[in-house]
Amino acid sequence: KAIAKLQVEFAKRPKDAGVILSLAEIYFHQGDFEASLRQFKNLVPLYNDQGRLLDKYAKILERDNNPAAALAFYDAIPQLFPIGRYTLEAMLKSGQLYYQLSKFDGALTTLRKLILKDKSRQFTTDAYLLIGEVQLRGQRDVKAALSTYSQLERIPSSVSRFLDRKSTRLNSSH
Repeated sequence: KAIAKLQVEFAKRPKDAGVILSLAEIYFHQGDFEASLRQFKNLVPLYNDQGRLLDKYAKILERDNNPAAALAFYDAIPQLFPIGRYTLEAMLKSGQLYYQLSKFDGALTTLRKLILKDKSRQFTTDAYLLIGEVQLRGQRDVKAALSTYSQLERIPSSVSRFLDRKSTRLNSSH
């Protein structure tokens, strides 16, 4: 009933951000993630939050163990907000989910685009590490992985960040 009422309101007021957001959220909570994402995309010209809502709902989907739907939401962020606040992190999350879903080419493509876009180098080390992981464990291409990991040495502070992360993981597992 709520959707039918909102659709009537949407027909009357197609530029009403509140109506569009309500539709997006109702579709989301009903599990119709495609319809929800369409409504969130309709909201973009009316409400530029740089991807905050898409990020919020992608994280919910990820937490609820729905990586394919989360991936669709994360992928939408850089498409809709090419230089938004959430863009680079969304690209890294997309790369992780492509890898998790064994879509290795999608992971590599997304992560390479991230590296080119990441002027501040905030996510570059993580992207290279994940590319190496995809190549090594996903594609079983040791040579490509070694080449990727060797590129990390050329990025200032990436080696120390990598070692810090590894030691943190080791210490937290004991």
